[in-house]
Amino acid sequence: MDKKRIGSILLTTLLVLSLLLTGCGQSAAPNQSDNSGQTTPVASPEPSASGNDSGNAPATSDNTSEVPKPEGYPSKTIHWIVPAAAGAALDLPTRALTDILDLGKSIVVENIAGGSQTIGTAEAVNRGPDGYTLLTMANACGITQPLMNQLTYDISDLRPIAMLAPAVQCVVAVRADSQIQDVDDWLELLSSGKEYHYGITNAGGFGHMAIASTLSQLGYYDAQKGVMIVYNGSAENMTALLSGEADFIIADAPDALPRVQSGEIRAIVVLHDEKCALFPDAPVIKDYGVKNMSTFVGLKWVAVHSDTPEEIVAWLKQEINKAIQNDKYQEYLVKQGFGNIREYTEEELVNLLDTARTDYAKVMKDVGLID
Repeated sequence: MDKKRIGSILLTTLLVLSLLLTGCGQSAAPNQSDNSGQTTPVASPEPSASGNDSGNAPATSDNTSEVPKPEGYPSKTIHWIVPAAAGAALDLPTRALTDILDLGKSIVVENIAGGSQTIGTAEAVNRGPDGYTLLTMANACGITQPLMNQLTYDISDLRPIAMLAPAVQCVVAVRADSQIQDVDDWLELLSSGKEYHYGITNAGGFGHMAIASTLSQLGYYDAQKGVMIVYNGSAENMTALLSGEADFIIADAPDALPRVQSGEIRAIVVLHDEKCALFPDAPVIKDYGVKNMSTFVGLKWVAVHSDTPEEIVAWLKQEINKAIQNDKYQEYLVKQGFGNIREYTEEELVNLLDTARTDYAKVMKDVGLID
């Protein structure tokens, strides 16, 4: 082979290599990190069709470094207030989490029920911002009651720091032997002019708001002959249905599931915009002309006094979220019918709760619960 041909081949080879290297550099550029660390998806009060959270993987934190434990904290027992009775829907996941959570000192769970979760919440605020009082919050004490009533605390007194469990949908449930066989039968009862009784678990809870929005949109809220009975928790609500005291109840989907599986009750409609994974055959109320129901889900979160020192809050958030992402706690959530939960940032929580309060206020005004 002559020298010219060899030189031509070498030149061509160098040009090809140069182009390949240049192309690799250009394709890599868009994927380079901007060092923001922001990979957390935007929170939504609407659960996915699976009934689980919108993502099962932990959210990436803005700060990848470990938050140091505050000097001298904790130096005594930490009290975790649950503003509901022992064994209630707020109590069980709290206790499951505290069994895993290690803060270096004992954690005592206190059940302070009453006032639609407001008595225990007020007590948590009154104990002050020293970092030794944690609080489990939910819709009644953190969204609706502060909109409806003058309370001894304000929402601004409390700071949400972690989501405790995935959002929960609610269903209209009837006894297995009820003459209400399906949604059409239920709607016929609502419009019949006959008196009927139905149960909810908390005044101002998400089930209350879901049925209020449903009846309002269907045009049955003002004209209804329905008698709403507020029971003290899901167990009493379910007992009222099984005993015949209530014609139907509004039940949290995970609470209704074992009774449906045992054949004692039937879930006839999901009061939401999307299907519920626990009851895939049950229709959704959206199919019957009721809109914008995605906000009416059960939320459970952890809060502290808003004036708690920042270094304590940052460490508590870190340690609590570690425990929430622990395999044992995730398995507990799945076993209880909640599904997995990802880690929520504080900003996500604040935005989610603000959106819920806006939507709830609209419904309450529409049905005359507030001015």
